[in-house]
Amino acid sequence: MSVVCFEKCLSIGYNSFNHIKLDYDPVFIRETEELNTIIAKYLSQAKPAK
Repeated sequence: MSVVCFEKCLSIGYNSFNHIKLDYDPVFIRETEELNTIIAKYLSQAKPAK
């Protein structure tokens, strides 16, 4: 369920990938294959920072 909610956040525009990497809250799902696949998907779609 938490991975589904996480993907929903990314789908509506949340893109602070550095925060995702360092934040303590999602530590229990951070290393799952499912979450890493979702993050890779949205990283590939992310616009470069100006």
